[in-house]
Amino acid sequence: MAHNSTSFMLQLVQTKGVELISYLLEKVSPKHLSRELVSCIFDFVRYLSVAPSGSELLAQLIEHLVFNAGLWSKAEPGVQLQLYSQVATEFSMRPLGMSGLDLRECVGVSQLLFILREYYGLTGEGAEVHAEVRPYLLLIVKEFVTKGKGIYTKELKSILSYLCTVPEEESLHDMLRLLLALVFEDPATSHIVKTFEELDGLNVAMKLLAFSSEELTLNALKLIGKVLHHSNTKHQHHLINSVGLFSVLREKLLSAGQPMSTAMFNTLFEIFVNCPSRRIIDNHYLALDLSHQIQFPGILAVMIELICVLHTAPS
Repeated sequence: MAHNSTSFMLQLVQTKGVELISYLLEKVSPKHLSRELVSCIFDFVRYLSVAPSGSELLAQLIEHLVFNAGLWSKAEPGVQLQLYSQVATEFSMRPLGMSGLDLRECVGVSQLLFILREYYGLTGEGAEVHAEVRPYLLLIVKEFVTKGKGIYTKELKSILSYLCTVPEEESLHDMLRLLLALVFEDPATSHIVKTFEELDGLNVAMKLLAFSSEELTLNALKLIGKVLHHSNTKHQHHLINSVGLFSVLREKLLSAGQPMSTAMFNTLFEIFVNCPSRRIIDNHYLALDLSHQIQFPGILAVMIELICVLHTAPS
């Protein structure tokens, strides 16, 4: 009916008809949450995207139906994958509708992180399905940020909050990798790093060092290295001398009992010469060359102590 009647579209908007439809779908059997239903919804999204009076209804459809994770988490795994993969690959990269509806503003990064945290964690029942869905949700987040005007402070705050509050390390890996991608790939890296610090991001990175996963530890160290790299000399001295950054690093790494692997050595070496990289290098040891300058000799003492203490432990 909405295809043929502008007045019916307006009625749906005024009566919050999409919210009612979404509510009713939550009450019926999950078997009705089918691939055909997803296709029908996206056909309607495409129609509203070009309809002269479709923007308000489109916004309600996106917010209350497409991104109603409480509804779609009950559907078959294939249906969930169809839904989020299509949003990620078709709809997240461009404005929708004649008024240019922006999914980033309509849905928001914080809402996507809520969906990841509450419905698609990587522990417990459904973890295998969740592992397939999460990359699409994270791709949507990345598309929002990289195709727009850079990351907003509130979005970075939401990511840091996620990393700080989710207790299962299995559900932290991909989020930390996303943050690293945003920090290393964004043209305005210096701005992101500054905002990261203002939001207490260094303490979040330090918290991640307490987990047993070496990958989490290495990527948290890469974030710390990136902060040092983009700090001026005065602030570097403040972090190292006043905050005692390397002393805190030493305590955290010794407490976690992480082995001095090739990857760990190389990550600390990158801090030593102030050349942070996003890639974890674990197939050979980095060494000084003519392009390097020793910027942070204090990290060398941390490396030596880690080698001595961890390699002479009884285990």
